[in-house]
Amino acid sequence: MKRVLLSALVLSVAAMGTQAKSWKIGPSSVNGMDFASINDAVAADKVTAGDTLYLDQYYNQSGEQTVTKKLIIIGTGYDTSFTDEKVVARLTGGLNLKANNIEIKSVRLECNVNLYATDCILDRCFVSGLIKHQSTTAGMNHIYSCYINGGRIEGYSISNYSMQDIQNCVIINNNPKIRN
Repeated sequence: MKRVLLSALVLSVAAMGTQAKSWKIGPSSVNGMDFASINDAVAADKVTAGDTLYLDQYYNQSGEQTVTKKLIIIGTGYDTSFTDEKVVARLTGGLNLKANNIEIKSVRLECNVNLYATDCILDRCFVSGLIKHQSTTAGMNHIYSCYINGGRIEGYSISNYSMQDIQNCVIINNNPKIRN
C-alpha cells in the first residue's frame, strides 16, 4: 500500500512540473511583459508546447512571426470599425504556423497567414490578408468565426490533404476578379 501511495505521489509531482504556463507578450515599455514578440517567446526554452501567449493590447508587430511550437496565442479582440478608438493587439508582418495544433484566438491579423501544419485553428480573428495552406502533406486546418475583409483563403487544390474547415465566418471580398 505504501508503494502505491508513493507511486501516486511521484506521478502527481511529475505532472505538476509539466503544467502549461502563460506568458505576456507586448512592448517592453509596458510593465509585466515576459517577451517583446511571438518570435522571442517561441525561441525561449522556458516556453514549451501547450503554453499560452497573451498578447497585450499594445502589441503591434510588423515583423514576420513564425510559430514552431504547439501554442495558444490569445489577442485582445478586434475592432471592425477601422478607427483608432479601440487599441487591439495586431500583427502586420506575416504569421507562419509551422507546428500542429496551434491556436490563434481574437487577434487582428493585417497580414498573410501561412499554414504549414495540421489542425491549426484561427478563431474569432480579423484577417485582411491571405490565409494560405502551404503544405501538400498537412491535413485539415480550421477557421472559425473570423471576419475576413479583403483577404482570401487558398490551398493546394491538387492534394487530397489540403482542406480547411471554415465555419461561421464573415468573408467580404472587395476584389471583383476573385469570387467568394
